[in-house]
Amino acid sequence: MAELTCSSPISRPDLSAGLSRASNQDWIFTTQNYLLNKNPDYFIYLYNVSQMDHEVSRPPLVRKMVIQARKSNEKYALVTRLPQPLVIPKGNVDSSEIDIYAQDTRRFVMDLINPDNLGINQDAAIDPTKVTGQGNDLGQKGVFYSLTNPPSDEEVASAYKRMEGRYKFLLTQARTVETSNPKALPDILSPEHFIAAEYFHETTNWHRKPVHMENCPRCGTPANANSDFHPMEGGGICVGSWESAVKAGVKSKAEAWEATGDEKFLPRQIPVQRTTKPQIPTE
Repeated sequence: MAELTCSSPISRPDLSAGLSRASNQDWIFTTQNYLLNKNPDYFIYLYNVSQMDHEVSRPPLVRKMVIQARKSNEKYALVTRLPQPLVIPKGNVDSSEIDIYAQDTRRFVMDLINPDNLGINQDAAIDPTKVTGQGNDLGQKGVFYSLTNPPSDEEVASAYKRMEGRYKFLLTQARTVETSNPKALPDILSPEHFIAAEYFHETTNWHRKPVHMENCPRCGTPANANSDFHPMEGGGICVGSWESAVKAGVKSKAEAWEATGDEKFLPRQIPVQRTTKPQIPTE
């Protein structure tokens, strides 16, 4: 029969009380601290060029933050601005005071964008062996920071370049899996794959745009309900808007003039400049 190798637990109410006091003490908060009354040196602006929302959490400072997507008619979305330096309170258990210290806001924002980037260079190359989690780098997903509002054209272009690089990788990944192991394709597809296909206007087997077809009232051929012109089943082009057909190059101005008689389809006349010969006086 095995013998007990431990004694019965001993109750220590004094330790429990000490822990409770340390966790529930009254903190002394000094509002006259210099950092609390100092104007920011400048502001850091956070932007997003993608059409995806991103959610980040950096407790205890940021419990939950949603980085909004840009609208389709905008080049980027302004998410928020933060002061430089970032003033952060921290409890001091030795003095029961709340200490105030300043952090470089660029580093804080860079940590929001990519926790694996330990600097402030948004284009820094990160060692793949030291990446803590796939998908953590929001810099590759369109998020960037700037010291100005609005950001410079170069900063916006760099953000799009980083995002396009990731989108190309996702599309290549999907094509590779679709070719090598089609059954596994649904397991790797994410909303970002579809957004990447939309961004590059790609139509694939797994991403097809539904088109509403109706019988054309002019020719009876099933066609896109919103099309200004479309091919007919027996050949030829059925035209609803001659201006759109001429602009697209499927019809000529002569054909449009013959069909409509509209003078705007007439070729422009180049005025002929006539010169008069000087008259030679006669005696």
